[in-house]
Amino acid sequence: MTVLTPATLQSRWDAATLGFNMLFQQTLLATKSEHGRVATTLPSSSREEAYPWIDRIPKMRKWVGERRVNDLAARMQVLVNEKYEDTVKLLRTDLEDDKIGLYTPLVQEVARQSALLPETLVSEAVIAGTSAVVYDGQFFFDTDHPVNMDDASITGPSGAATQANLLTTHPLSTDNLADAIQTMQAWVGADGLPLGITPDLLVVPPQLRWLAARLLQAELVGADITLSGPTHGAAAQSNILKGSLDLFVWPRLAVDPTSYYVLCTTSAVKPFIFQERIAPEFTYLTKPEDQNVFLRDEYLYGVRARCAAGYGPWFMAIKCTV
Repeated sequence: MTVLTPATLQSRWDAATLGFNMLFQQTLLATKSEHGRVATTLPSSSREEAYPWIDRIPKMRKWVGERRVNDLAARMQVLVNEKYEDTVKLLRTDLEDDKIGLYTPLVQEVARQSALLPETLVSEAVIAGTSAVVYDGQFFFDTDHPVNMDDASITGPSGAATQANLLTTHPLSTDNLADAIQTMQAWVGADGLPLGITPDLLVVPPQLRWLAARLLQAELVGADITLSGPTHGAAAQSNILKGSLDLFVWPRLAVDPTSYYVLCTTSAVKPFIFQERIAPEFTYLTKPEDQNVFLRDEYLYGVRARCAAGYGPWFMAIKCTV
């Protein structure tokens, strides 16, 4: 029978903590997050950050005489960092009885969830886009973003003073997806000039995976034809949407199974923002004099992070719903 001495137990604890820390870091690095497909990661150096989004895109012009300075209307959007944590306990008796391997999967899962925190927050921001107010006073996805917040005489391509990046009664189909793409490309800035947005990504929940793949990847699509009397079948025709957008199937959007998103992700700032203040940090309370060990005979391992998710310029994204 082996009797544990304080020194032996301390050595076992040191080895376990070192192993858990290495396992956490390895799993953290190995876990891939999908948020970068739709969001720009920006560092934060304080409690909150204020972003000056512009309502038009300045363009190069012929230089005649002196320079003309763009007086861009910058609209401030404040994003406040929040704290996040995940904590697990390890029974001191399990360490004493050399049952430490029981906790390996738990530490790995804590690390995996830490790595996926940006994806979780960004996907929540996408879903909340119809109720989150952005810099122009409208919801991020809305039917009436003002073309020019200060001058209602500046109108969009339809002659209206507002533009919509929320299209209702638009279930996913060839015609509706084509309409979303051309709607986005026709938007103008506050100066009345075309923004020149070129969408490149279709984001769908898993329920729309195969329909979206057919719309974007099939060589031919069927079109109903009428010979005489009722419709007799479908004729194959070239798929005009093939290759027009990349496809991103995002399981985190499964809670909204009929909506889809057309995004421009090639500009300096993507439609969504992940703001990182403090990266996930693995810490522990395992000393005999720590309160949790002394009172409850438990070791505590946990991770802490500070970050936030928010929105870029609304005209980088369009949402379609049924």
